[in-house]
Amino acid sequence: MALIRILVIFIVLWLVVRLVRRHLLPPGRGGVPRKAGKMLRCEHCGTFVPAEEAVSEDGHVYCSQEHRRLAGEGDGD
Repeated sequence: MALIRILVIFIVLWLVVRLVRRHLLPPGRGGVPRKAGKMLRCEHCGTFVPAEEAVSEDGHVYCSQEHRRLAGEGDGD
C-alpha cells in the first residue's frame, strides 16, 4: 500500500511541475515566436511554405530552387 501511495505522490508532483513550467516559461523558449503569415503551396510537391521563403517564376510558386528547376524540366515533355 505504501508503494502505491508513493507512486501516486510522485505522479501528482510530476504533473504539478509540468503545469507550473508550462505557465512560467515563455512560448517558443528559444527566441521570438514567428508571426503567422501567408502560406503558399509549391506547385511541384504541394508543400506549404511561408510567402517570404517561396520561390516564384512566371506566376508559379515553388518551395525551393530545386523544385522550380524540376518543374521547368517537366514542361518540355
